[in-house]
Amino acid sequence: MIRAIARNSVGPAMLEPTPEKLRAALADRHNTLWVHLSNPTAEEASTILGGIFNFHPLAIEDCLGHVEHPKIDDYGTYLYVVMHGFHCETKTCDLHMQELDLFLGPNYVVTYEHEPLHATSLLWERVQRDDRFLQRGADGLAHAVIDILVDDLMPVLDQLDSVIDELEDDILANPRQETLERILAIKRSTLHLRRTVMPEREVVLRLSRDDTPLVQPKVRLYFRDVYDHLVRVVDINESLRDLVAGALEIYLSVVSNRLNEVMKVLTLVTTVFMPMSLVAGIYGMNFRFMPEIEWRYGYVFALSVMLVIAGTMVLWFRRRGWRRGWVCPPGRPARPGHSSGVRPLGRPGPGGRRRREGRARRGSTRWRYTAPTDISSASSSLPIPTGGRTATGGTARGGCASPGRW
Repeated sequence: MIRAIARNSVGPAMLEPTPEKLRAALADRHNTLWVHLSNPTAEEASTILGGIFNFHPLAIEDCLGHVEHPKIDDYGTYLYVVMHGFHCETKTCDLHMQELDLFLGPNYVVTYEHEPLHATSLLWERVQRDDRFLQRGADGLAHAVIDILVDDLMPVLDQLDSVIDELEDDILANPRQETLERILAIKRSTLHLRRTVMPEREVVLRLSRDDTPLVQPKVRLYFRDVYDHLVRVVDINESLRDLVAGALEIYLSVVSNRLNEVMKVLTLVTTVFMPMSLVAGIYGMNFRFMPEIEWRYGYVFALSVMLVIAGTMVLWFRRRGWRRGWVCPPGRPARPGHSSGVRPLGRPGPGGRRRREGRARRGSTRWRYTAPTDISSASSSLPIPTGGRTATGGTARGGCASPGRW
């Protein structure tokens, strides 16, 4: 589809995209002409680009093909600019890149797109309603196209941010293989966006600083504003890349923790059954002279020993805190000289405190835990462990403090 609009001293007017009318509008230097080609045929594109505007064959070749990276070429009488836009196709925000080719001349702008772009469609509607876009000249019209194309990147970034937030919730709730695939897809999207936006920033910077007569000094100020928008887009994209990297680390950490929980359960089961296997192995050696072999209650005795060993080990593990992951419960501070997250390896027996006090009377100074009144006194009120002994001479025992014990 080919559309054309021109503004002269009378006002804007739609033009039929015929070669004669386009040549007549192009010949009038007081006109501002905009010709928009949306996926035209090869014959139509060749007629308008090469026959009417006489663009360079290399520029026409790049325009009809696909250019991966944004760029700007100065051909003297006109500028050839390649820009790219993005939009999200699915809920996972798989980015789809769209190319926009723009030719900027003294009194004309030619835009070429391989598929419909939101920026050109929106600007075409605005030009039909408001004459000010064409009053600013061809360079002002080119700025309007690029400005809308850059502004359309912000909704894409917002959607990427929303997808990353959903991914973080899914990771903590139920990490699956699909979650990892989505994380990697978002990571590729942010990398693709970075590789495209960075060259676009350089293109706009050149439009705002080069001394080309095709861009008026007052319009360069507007291109500097577009450059600031691209700088902000790059910064936001870098932040999203950091969020994706953090989400990937969280996923790997959660999966590793779940694997550790499974291994812990299997280890406990194996540990409980090992002594039972030992007892069964001893009585299964089939020696002739074994006292319990011909005993009437030997079978019951062996099973009882196994059950007692298994029950004792289970109770011992529970007292060690294996059900809580060896972490102090909330509200229970760690005992002095040890990190606050380590659970006690065992509680002292009934005579444990008396034994500590006895050792203190025999030559060591017994230390007692006192809660510090402020942060500055915390280091002085806690004993410093030095090789199993505290700095005040007492024996350091790890674990959580019991109420009223320390």
